[in-house]
Amino acid sequence: MAADYSEFLDGLEAHVSSVWNEVNKPRAITRRSRNQRAKSCLVATPQMPPDTPPLPEGHFPVIYSDPAWSYDDKGNVNAPDYPTLSVAQMSQLEVPSRNHPEGTVHFMWATLPLLPDALRLMGNWGYQYKTVAFVWVKSKGEDADDNPLLYVGRGSYTNPNAEIVLLGVSGKAPVRKDKRVRQIVFAELDKEHSAKPEEVRRRIERLYTSEPKLELFARNRFVGWEPWGKDVDKGVQQPSSPTDGDVITFKDPKVRDGISTRQAAEIISAKSGTPVGAHRVLEFIKEERLKGYKVGNQYVLSKAEVEAFAKKPRSGGRPKKQ
Repeated sequence: MAADYSEFLDGLEAHVSSVWNEVNKPRAITRRSRNQRAKSCLVATPQMPPDTPPLPEGHFPVIYSDPAWSYDDKGNVNAPDYPTLSVAQMSQLEVPSRNHPEGTVHFMWATLPLLPDALRLMGNWGYQYKTVAFVWVKSKGEDADDNPLLYVGRGSYTNPNAEIVLLGVSGKAPVRKDKRVRQIVFAELDKEHSAKPEEVRRRIERLYTSEPKLELFARNRFVGWEPWGKDVDKGVQQPSSPTDGDVITFKDPKVRDGISTRQAAEIISAKSGTPVGAHRVLEFIKEERLKGYKVGNQYVLSKAEVEAFAKKPRSGGRPKKQ
């Protein structure tokens, strides 16, 4: 399996690099290209919508973005059902002025059909493409042995699964703090269109500890991050990424001692003596045997409630079959 992934990733890296070189290849100036350039000067440059909020002030060594890509094929089943922007519009954002003078590393979500657009925008924002930082392999839960069940999407050619995070650098990239961060991310596909797994954010925080970090096209607020986007104020204040044993404190009054499904599984396993995985905790929530609070695109549980649940007879282990 590892060899297969290695071959796939090597091929993906080579493909993205070739697209980057093609997108940024110098073009010979011909009479035709001069005429096209003259005509383009007569067309107004697309601007961002008038209600676009200003970017946060400051310079950021780490920037994370999930651009609202525009699909030409609106009939595509994967085309988003929310407002989108063209590369020309997003290029108007003053992202280059937010890059840190000593260097910035930028993590940008991209889909493979729009890879040229993503690399073009990365160049317009002043970055040199370096690598594919993360590959999100979408799952739809786990089997009884905690192995991910792969999600199968719908596409115009093959049935797609993965999305990628491109890494670009302006100046000199900050020094990474953790050399054990892996590229492939197995995570469930959220029901909310375009929602990305928070595991990617956690891995970025492990790589680079400097704060604040800037997030573009954000939906929620996270400790240590400066968010930008129209939907930020609609979201909920999120915790910083938890480490083992941490208790998360939320501004949401429903949860004061929030823990993740993984942490809940560890508590139940320890107190009941029966191994329980995070996917089992999700099933407990769905069966209403445990109360889970949806915060962002993940479930949060009360530590006190989980501990009480774990002490009850037969509350550990596998959920009852219907």
